[in-house]
Amino acid sequence: MAFFKKQKRRKTNRSGCGFVMIQGLLMAALLLLNSILVRAFIIANQPVEDIRINQAIQFIIPLLMIFAQLWIYDFLTAKTTEDN
Repeated sequence: MAFFKKQKRRKTNRSGCGFVMIQGLLMAALLLLNSILVRAFIIANQPVEDIRINQAIQFIIPLLMIFAQLWIYDFLTAKTTEDN
């Protein structure tokens, strides 16, 4: 019967709606910041001449940056909670 042990839930004051709102605002802010950084890099360096490739870079790179930033954040918070 050890398989069916009921785990105790921690009492928190956090709400699911508040978490989703904060995450949404964080992702919007990161997307804006990353887009500005990528756009500045494109304007300054002109890595390629084709406008279609520049537009693809401006669309894809900020999304990949958000993925990397949230992965790093998750990795660091998991390490800090694991140590405590």
